[in-house]
Amino acid sequence: MYSNECPDPVKVLQNLSSHIGSLSINQRRCSEVHTEANHFFGLNDVYWAPIFLHMFSHLKFDTLCIKNCFYTNYLSDESARILREELPMLGNKVLYRVTGEFYKPNYTMNERSVTATYFDDSYSTRVKR
Repeated sequence: MYSNECPDPVKVLQNLSSHIGSLSINQRRCSEVHTEANHFFGLNDVYWAPIFLHMFSHLKFDTLCIKNCFYTNYLSDESARILREELPMLGNKVLYRVTGEFYKPNYTMNERSVTATYFDDSYSTRVKR
């Protein structure tokens, strides 16, 4: 049986982002969780867009890197769309790097340049003022 040692992983991420400037998470494979699951950070089927946006809303926090090669469906198409639209609206410079193909190459949103670049097995999205 799979057990998560953290009682509230979302709260941990939100609290961390208010104290640090960057966070890198390397999701490992859990033998109890099938690779088709929408799994990330000990949770399944979570709508991550508002959580990640909340993390970036802290002025100190500007970098989130996620490597999740085993559970590539953790971020829904809807979450990816919301992040594509909302990250440029935050008004600050951010780096959001994730595994997967969630972003279209380069675009402008709200007069801010958004650059998505492929790095090995992940895409990086930079939002510039």
